[in-house]
Amino acid sequence: MNKSQIRELLGDLKAAVRLGHPEAVEIALDDLRSLPVVAANDRLSEGFFDQVIRPAGVTLARLPTNQLLPLLEDPLAALRAVGAVALAHDYLTGKDVDRRALLAPAKDPRPEVRTALGGTLREVGEAYPEHLLHLLDGWLRDSSPKVRSTALTALPALTQSRGEGIIALIEPLNDDESSEVRAALVDALQAIAQGDLAESVLGLLADWGAESRPNVWVITRALSGSWAASHPKAVEAILRTLHSKVRKTKEITNALRALERHGANIEIDS
Repeated sequence: MNKSQIRELLGDLKAAVRLGHPEAVEIALDDLRSLPVVAANDRLSEGFFDQVIRPAGVTLARLPTNQLLPLLEDPLAALRAVGAVALAHDYLTGKDVDRRALLAPAKDPRPEVRTALGGTLREVGEAYPEHLLHLLDGWLRDSSPKVRSTALTALPALTQSRGEGIIALIEPLNDDESSEVRAALVDALQAIAQGDLAESVLGLLADWGAESRPNVWVITRALSGSWAASHPKAVEAILRTLHSKVRKTKEITNALRALERHGANIEIDS
């Protein structure tokens, strides 16, 4: 799909939304449904999200909520992702959206839909921290690992507004057994550390590393980011503590190599 086709599709969608006629909107959405990658329900690339899904969702956010909710039940992942973007915008900006409606895309079986939701909450939520906190506070404790990982995707948006308080939201997830949540936790920790809270993140990781059964994978992955290379002494202390408990595992070795690539040479005796 070339850029001119994308512009035409999005232009038609904007025109339909301005008209406000449900039939016109459906015709424009049918054009989206007819795209080969959408019709085949194939994996949606990051580029497709940036070029099509996100702008389409932002456009549709102008519609009444009752026109958006059916998109969350569409058989095509791309349409559900568009609906998730639109409803996330509406929820954060104070439109009449029941936050429970956002649980559907947060639990969606397709990761692209969950990423669309979490990414939009993160992008827009920084300007609406109270609304975002009200949502994520419950989601971080949800029984579904998909919901918890979606919440972690959005959580860095609260870095500036919550400050060190954001650490308290993350702390209970230390021993989460879901691999999906652990991966999202690492991404969130790195993003928060890069948002001027490196010392707070290092303190949290030091506490986790001092536990009797530390989560070595999460700690070492979080310390493998470029941000950690600017704090070699604190990082070395954490890795030495881990090493004393679990010896020199593959995870510790990989973290040391990553830190070296980022300019921090740390040696830990075998």
